[in-house]
Amino acid sequence: MGYILPYDIYWDAIPYDLYYRLPPAPYGCRYIMVDRDILLIVVSTGLILDAMYYY
Repeated sequence: MGYILPYDIYWDAIPYDLYYRLPPAPYGCRYIMVDRDILLIVVSTGLILDAMYYY
């Protein structure tokens, strides 16, 4: 946390069933999935605010 997500990292949207179980992301942020990790990032800068292990 506190690092910037590199632009060349492939990420995907989180599964819908998980999306509805998480608290809403703050304004300007979104949840993404990188490998098996769920990251909460700031959309404009790519700053990682929180990380969770999915499996």
